[in-house]
Amino acid sequence: MTSGFVWLKVTVLIDGDGNMTHDDYAVRCEELFAVGGFAKVRSMAESGLSELGPDPALHRWLGLAHAAEDEDDHDAEAEAAYTAGLARWPDDLGLLVSYLELCLRAAEVAAALELLTGPWRAPLRLMVRHRVASYVVTFVLVLATNKALVLSGALSYSVWGWLWYIPLLLADAKLRQARRQARQRVIAAVEARHAETSTSSAAA
Repeated sequence: MTSGFVWLKVTVLIDGDGNMTHDDYAVRCEELFAVGGFAKVRSMAESGLSELGPDPALHRWLGLAHAAEDEDDHDAEAEAAYTAGLARWPDDLGLLVSYLELCLRAAEVAAALELLTGPWRAPLRLMVRHRVASYVVTFVLVLATNKALVLSGALSYSVWGWLWYIPLLLADAKLRQARRQARQRVIAAVEARHAETSTSSAAA
């Protein structure tokens, strides 16, 4: 029912002569993003940019739809979308906030990896890079371990499988610590950008 409503709402966003506007494309992107259609959002935003030319909202939706995939390749594409928009609209709040969020996420991971240097911490670094997959694999290991111990007859009830979560908890602790460091880095970068802008304005 919801998807049908979304489609009905989306189909009426066309002006009287049948042509789409930038705003029409942006509203469609918002609707598709809300239901998790990130690939469709990218396609819609790219169509709008190709048909009508640059637009800050469409650049932002394109970047958000890439960033939502949470993969390195998509992060690079998200950055490209944001920077392309900011090149034309450097003061657009939506683009600035979205770009800073992407930078903060990248800085968090980088800082976490710095805190997890050393060959024996390689599994923790892998967990930081692939957190969602790590949680899924760990949960499967927990169930499999507990079931194997019970079926073997060694225990009538087992909670030992939950020990698999210890490495994940360690990785998350490092990520929280890294998040604080990364936030400071991003703040410093923003302040440096402001200072550079002020200096350029004064020189002009």
